[in-house]
Amino acid sequence: MAAYIVYRNLTNGLLSVKDCKTKLVVAHCDQIVLGNAHTVVNESGRLYVIKKQKKFVHAYVAGDIVDMIGARQYKGRSVKIPRIGMYQKELLCQEGTSITYNPFKHETFIERETGQSVAGEKFNFIHICKTGSVTAY
Repeated sequence: MAAYIVYRNLTNGLLSVKDCKTKLVVAHCDQIVLGNAHTVVNESGRLYVIKKQKKFVHAYVAGDIVDMIGARQYKGRSVKIPRIGMYQKELLCQEGTSITYNPFKHETFIERETGQSVAGEKFNFIHICKTGSVTAY
C-alpha cells in the first residue's frame, strides 16, 4: 500500500501530501517524486464534480516519497523527506510519459500524447509539479 497521496491544492497553488495511515495532510511542496506510484480517480467524486461544475479533490497520485522540492511541513506534522532534489536531475535525463486528468473530458488519468488510459498501471516513479505537469517513468 502506498504511504502517501498527492494532489494539486487549488487554494494555495501547491501540492498537498497526505499520509495514508493518518489521513492527514503532512506537507505542501512545489514538486515531488513518488516511487511505486499509481493514479487514482474516485468515480463518484468525478460525477459530483461534473454535476456541480466545481472542482474538488477526487483524483490523486499515490506512492512512496522519493524526493521533494520546496517542501513545507503542515501544522508541525512529521514527514520523512529523503534526499531533497537528488532524483529530479536523474529523472530529467530519462524519457517519461506525460499524463493528465480532466474530469470533464476523461474518466481516468490518460497519456497526454495518445489519450490512452493509465488506470491500473503501476509506475516506477511519477514526478508531479505544482504547475500541473505530471510525468510517469
